[in-house]
Amino acid sequence: MKTRVKYAILKYVPNLERNERINIAIVLHYPVTNQFEMITINNWKRVKSFDDAADIQFLKKYVADLEKQFTINLTNDFDGISLDNPLLLDELTKYFVNKFIFEIHEIDTNEMFGDLLKNLKNIYLY
Repeated sequence: MKTRVKYAILKYVPNLERNERINIAIVLHYPVTNQFEMITINNWKRVKSFDDAADIQFLKKYVADLEKQFTINLTNDFDGISLDNPLLLDELTKYFVNKFIFEIHEIDTNEMFGDLLKNLKNIYLY
């Protein structure tokens, strides 16, 4: 049986006017099994090549803090929304605009959480 899941791609947008973007993280949420995880790009040199003015250390710290913030929010029942709520990812990411945006996708899948997370990383964060 297929399970409805959501994932979000965190995109870094160095210049809003040019609308150029590069994927730097994936967040996967399986509401049915209460699973939620964020993974980041390994090859930060790609980001530096994309935006030669990028402060890679800042970006790494920002993404790590974001992951920590999501974890803290989840353990504290973020705004009354629990891990089994299908709208959790939407709520956690709705205020991100400008330099960092989340693009949310909803799919039906037979894949296990870890397998899908690995596949998404291979697709979006190569």
